[in-house]
Amino acid sequence: MMKGLEAHPNLKELTVNGIPISKHPSWMKRENDHMPSILDNLVRLELSYLPNCESLPALGDLPRLEHLKILMLPRLKRITEEFYALSSRKNIISCDGKEIVSIFPVLKTLELGYMRYLQEWSIRIVAASISVQVRVCPCLETVKMTTMPGLDHFPNLIISSDEKQKHSSEVSALSSNIHHNQPLYFQSLQTLEMWECFMLTSWICKLIPSSAPLDNLKIAAEPEFWPKDLHHLINIKN
Repeated sequence: MMKGLEAHPNLKELTVNGIPISKHPSWMKRENDHMPSILDNLVRLELSYLPNCESLPALGDLPRLEHLKILMLPRLKRITEEFYALSSRKNIISCDGKEIVSIFPVLKTLELGYMRYLQEWSIRIVAASISVQVRVCPCLETVKMTTMPGLDHFPNLIISSDEKQKHSSEVSALSSNIHHNQPLYFQSLQTLEMWECFMLTSWICKLIPSSAPLDNLKIAAEPEFWPKDLHHLINIKN
């Protein structure tokens, strides 16, 4: 059914719900960087109750996507690099001689939930030099995560190179710069809600920079999974 349907190129909202697909239709994929995606004008996307779906489509290069909801994918075990569309040149802009990799460039709300068997979430940026800057969800304001007990960490940003030996020192410098000087996630985060995410709860709170405007934090978990230190989150009101 999904293969026979094709979204209108000016579509702004799309909900895919209750369809027993194992793979996403070809029209959800960008054929090449020189061709527009049929989803390029999409502002809001929901993927929910897809009982046979085992992977997520490449969405990280959608230029107008502001709201993303992914719920009830019981067979999803891994979120891989494909989700971020890292192979797309649409993710990369040049500024003052530097390349900027912008992933989910305008995403404001992210809701993930009810995926009990999700166990792995990874991202790998391939970089050839330290002139690359990485921006992951720079506009993200609201994150809601519910019932993902098998996931114990938010994805580390792993910097690698196609020629590891040749660029090993540069890659190491880039990795250090990102991990210690530039917040990867949540620079604009205002609301964080986590329910039954256990180990993930403590991990994700460590990634929130003290400069984030976070003022609304809700956590439902057993006491042993509560984050140990929230003193750096100085803007919390609720």
